[in-house]
Amino acid sequence: MNNELKTTDLGKTCVERLGKLAYEGQILDGDLIQIIELCGDFLNIKTRTQYSKECGISYNAAKRFRKNVVIFGVNFVVGE
Repeated sequence: MNNELKTTDLGKTCVERLGKLAYEGQILDGDLIQIIELCGDFLNIKTRTQYSKECGISYNAAKRFRKNVVIFGVNFVVGE
């Protein structure tokens, strides 16, 4: 979770709490998938390829001039 994005104390607390609940089995896989989808919607996250096609720019332009993060080993463009 490096990705050079800022975090808050509240955000860190949420991540720790969510991790604890998942580890204890109080949150199921389906719940986690819904949380991931919700986060993706808020972030407007897209793969570089998807983003470049939708915005009519090159893959390299998306890579060099947009906010990029790596999640699960996949490059994404966040926002915009």
